[in-house]
Amino acid sequence: MSTSSNDHDPTMRVRRFNRKLRHGNNPTGTRGPTPIVLRASNSDRERVAAMLRQHYSEGRLTLGEFEDRIEKTYGSRTVGELDELTRDLPAQATSKPAGPTSRRRAARNHVVTYLLVMLLLVAIWALSGAGYFWPLWPMLGWGIGVASDVLGVKQPSGSCSGRMGR
Repeated sequence: MSTSSNDHDPTMRVRRFNRKLRHGNNPTGTRGPTPIVLRASNSDRERVAAMLRQHYSEGRLTLGEFEDRIEKTYGSRTVGELDELTRDLPAQATSKPAGPTSRRRAARNHVVTYLLVMLLLVAIWALSGAGYFWPLWPMLGWGIGVASDVLGVKQPSGSCSGRMGR
């Protein structure tokens, strides 16, 4: 028995599958449109469950519908079964990562907070007798952090930021 090199080429198998679909032959053996028979992963199920939770919180699903769809979500085996669960719901816009305007706004808020606190410290210094100018130290310490935030200085990748011990 001779096999051609195209039998093992995934691209050729997909082309043959698509050609059968175009000519009306459904390779899955079912009638009607070919269902999506791609196996669903756990992340696919979690993504659909998160979408269903969002739609439920926005009032598009009743509690009964939500519970039924969540149960079917975790029991589904294919991507087609997952698609059926959200077919009658509107597509959700994905949230964008923080863009330049939100970073700029956060930096501005950081600077304004810094200036207001430093003004308060100078007022306390002035009202307490205006001796040694101790607000200099908080100004320098916090000022370095504000400057690095405004200038966009990044921490090295090996640094310990965020949660410790993980």
